[in-house]
Amino acid sequence: MAGTNQEILIGLVAWLAFGPAIASADTWRERPDWARIFNEAGAARTRAKAGWQVRVEPQVGWWVGWVEWRDGPVFFALNIDMPHGAKDLPKRERIAWAVLRSIGALPTNE
Repeated sequence: MAGTNQEILIGLVAWLAFGPAIASADTWRERPDWARIFNEAGAARTRAKAGWQVRVEPQVGWWVGWVEWRDGPVFFALNIDMPHGAKDLPKRERIAWAVLRSIGALPTNE
């Protein structure tokens, strides 16, 4: 059975980050070369990749990545409509941070 778009995106992020060997407990620490570090706080590090599709109406922004914890990653994927183009770019990160905080995926000092 096919998953939702978000499930598919998160699965893709996991596969891009760690490849087919993701079953290994330590593999997730070894393959984060395509995503830059956005934040390091306490016991967690956030790696992500952002994008912006301008050839569609409305424009679409995305921010995908993971929060690295000692016992494993928390993956996330965000797609948003950006009707105001570049003015909407900061919303990607703000929305993702808010959601990650709300589910306890970020350190409490974030």
